Amino acid sequence: MIARISQAAGMPVLSVAYRMPPRVAIGTTIGDCADAYRWLLDEGHKPGDIVVAGDSAGGYLAFMAPLYALRDGLPRPAGIAALSPLTDLDTAPKIAHANAALDPYIPARRIRDMIRICFPEADPADPWLCPVHADLTGLPPTLIQAGSIEVLRADAELMAERLGAADVPCTLQLWEGQVHVFQIFADITREGLTAITEIGAFARTVTAGPPRSGV
Repeated sequence: MIARISQAAGMPVLSVAYRMPPRVAIGTTIGDCADAYRWLLDEGHKPGDIVVAGDSAGGYLAFMAPLYALRDGLPRPAGIAALSPLTDLDTAPKIAHANAALDPYIPARRIRDMIRICFPEADPADPWLCPVHADLTGLPPTLIQAGSIEVLRADAELMAERLGAADVPCTLQLWEGQVHVFQIFADITREGLTAITEIGAFARTVTAGPPRSGV
């Protein structure tokens, strides 16, 4: 999937092998991704040439890494592309959502266990852990893609709403009948290929000049 997105965007990709909870605290994971962005800048890549992207938990990090980077005084990247992102640590809306009975991939109630393991004793409203409660002012243009029947549709919609309230340009694409991170099935689904084409077009649109670098 990463290679397909790289080809669609016409940009090289840096895939970050970040350390994962529960072996490390979530702050370390976010820090690894923010450090990768800092490394690209230190290597001479312009922020206007960089799009931060991720799927699922990586979609969460695609928001948190730029927020941490901005907090540390780094320039914002050109854009964010989030595929089926986790953005809300409150599990109740996902469990109550109509898609909890439709999603064939993610059991909604198991998300509660994942949050408990990866975010032990965390306040679900902590703005430095939960993107939907963060100050989103200053984030770059964003593309969010989600499947229409996945439980994380609720997170995608809420994040798009919060970005709009912060005057951040955001495009939310809900793909009819698709599941969590359906883009990974691009070899066998037309929708996956089309969605990746959309990601590539977004990356080319938001980057300044000839694209040279991507995350």
